[in-house]
Amino acid sequence: MSEDARVPPSAPEGPDAAEPRLDQKIAGTSRPYVIGLRAAGLGTIFLTLAGTLAVGHFIKAPCVHGDWSDGRPFTRLCSTDIVQLLQHEQLTGSRLPYLDRCSGGSGPCDEYPVLMMWTLRLTSWASGPDDTQFFYWNAILLWLAAFWITLTLYQLVGSRALYFAAAPTLAIYATHNWDLLAVLLGVAGTAAYL
Repeated sequence: MSEDARVPPSAPEGPDAAEPRLDQKIAGTSRPYVIGLRAAGLGTIFLTLAGTLAVGHFIKAPCVHGDWSDGRPFTRLCSTDIVQLLQHEQLTGSRLPYLDRCSGGSGPCDEYPVLMMWTLRLTSWASGPDDTQFFYWNAILLWLAAFWITLTLYQLVGSRALYFAAAPTLAIYATHNWDLLAVLLGVAGTAAYL
């Protein structure tokens, strides 16, 4: 056997030498994180996320339409803050959060952080006074945030972004309130730092 056969191949140089992902740096390997026999690609992870969000919509749909007097949010796991806040936050008119006073009402007003209140204001302008349209405008925004979070996680940790995309809690809470906006900012900030 020649001495050349025992020398390990050198790392690629030039344009083919890519910076290893964060998961590869931590593990100290150049192999991608493997699920089963092969790594999950971004398309597979996006399809999983779409399925998770579809299941979540199926869970929330009974509470998006109609009156809640039958107690269904508490018996069907379909409760969502989005539907009620169009009225509670007085967003059906032209009131601007934190700039215009709240009229006397039964519930809290301007209770969410400024960025989220202005997100509500923008989606209420798009939806008008209809609670169902308000829910769907906000749901679309939150679903886009979930895809952006997944993409950022995939860039950071590869196939392990599947843990987020397939999480049962994501199905239940993606459209419960606006937490995904805060998660998006947190993940984007972490990615920018790393």
